[in-house]
Amino acid sequence: MSAPFSILFVDDDATILRMVKRVLAEEPYEVLTAPGPREALAILADREVDLLVSDIEMPDMDGLALIQIVRREHPETLRMLLTGNATMERALTAINEGEVLRFLTKPFEVAPFRRMLAGLAERLQTLRRDSAASSRAARREELRRWMAERFPGSTEVARNERGEVVIDLEGLTAAVLETGSAEARALLERER
Repeated sequence: MSAPFSILFVDDDATILRMVKRVLAEEPYEVLTAPGPREALAILADREVDLLVSDIEMPDMDGLALIQIVRREHPETLRMLLTGNATMERALTAINEGEVLRFLTKPFEVAPFRRMLAGLAERLQTLRRDSAASSRAARREELRRWMAERFPGSTEVARNERGEVVIDLEGLTAAVLETGSAEARALLERER
């Protein structure tokens, strides 16, 4: 993976947090833990986290309230709930109000949990690649529009006898840089 898949586990039971760290120690994930919702929110305020897995029953603030806050303040963070006391009502609340990805029961089976995380990590990598490609395409289009406005005809495509696109990129880049425009230089530097 180009960037680690980060997982934040929130549980007031230190034994669960140690077990999770031990179970995932050999996996290619960054595993973070928090003993409660307030600590989890502090971590999320300092950095991005790909996945939040929270227990429901905790003192001060329950996991349902936590995922509602995370949904609102960190919508890019995927959310799961973990509970030893699952009910249909809780599951529906989690799905409807926290948009949780999964509702897991304690104790959870390690092998299926690992497979689920591997699938999520793969999906996240695909989303990141797609997002990066989309950003590059948007920057190229921004540069093309800028060039077309300032240098009419510069974005027209010429083809050789084999149908290949022919662009004098060095000459075009030099011409753009000769304008002395800081905006042009910034756009070209971002594209490199």
